[in-house]
Amino acid sequence: RTEACTYNSEDTLIARVVYTMDDKERLIELFEEDKFHKTTTTFTYDDKDNMIEQIETNKAGDLNNRIIRKFDENNNLIEVAVTLDRHGAGYNQNYVVHYVYEYFE
Repeated sequence: RTEACTYNSEDTLIARVVYTMDDKERLIELFEEDKFHKTTTTFTYDDKDNMIEQIETNKAGDLNNRIIRKFDENNNLIEVAVTLDRHGAGYNQNYVVHYVYEYFE
């Protein structure tokens, strides 16, 4: 675990970030907090070390956002599905981005 703290001019802690890595040195959890927010983001990888899922929750454990990535057999990113929950502060969003690769010789 690695922790990064931010202090104001009066040496009061105003923000903190904690990074948790796995045995392969991949980021698996990111905890962020400040005076107004506290979020936890978890990261999941496939057997080729591609980040395939990213989920952020708020301090109550409610989903803030989810990103799901799909890769082809050549490790090319082919799809990203995003869910954003604004918790009443705007419109929730759900969308999918598809990537198409065209190769020229």
